[in-house]
Amino acid sequence: NAEYMGSELARWLSQAGKHANSKEVRRAMEICVENANHSIFNAANSNPQYSGMGTTLVVGVFQSTRLMLGHIGDSRCYRLRGDQLQQITKDHSLLQEQIDAGLITPEQELTSVNRNLVTRALG
Repeated sequence: NAEYMGSELARWLSQAGKHANSKEVRRAMEICVENANHSIFNAANSNPQYSGMGTTLVVGVFQSTRLMLGHIGDSRCYRLRGDQLQQITKDHSLLQEQIDAGLITPEQELTSVNRNLVTRALG
């Protein structure tokens, strides 16, 4: 789950200290996401009440002035600068794919029946 992944990543970061380079931090993030994915997948396959279970994710690590960011699904990350809020991730969803392909307009997005169909998820 998210708490476990966060604590696993926090533990690694505290052990690595400020000397970890971006490649090492990225790999640690990947490992934590993979572990969470396996945990959710195994829970969904071993318990009928969790069948089909999945989740979305945003994970970020600040290193000095840089943000290393990962996301899966339609959970979003935003940047706040002054009074401006800007989305910095792009949804992994059927709706976003349709917008990117020019099949629907952003206005049609508001009433689309495909609003909650994610194309990537943990589990």
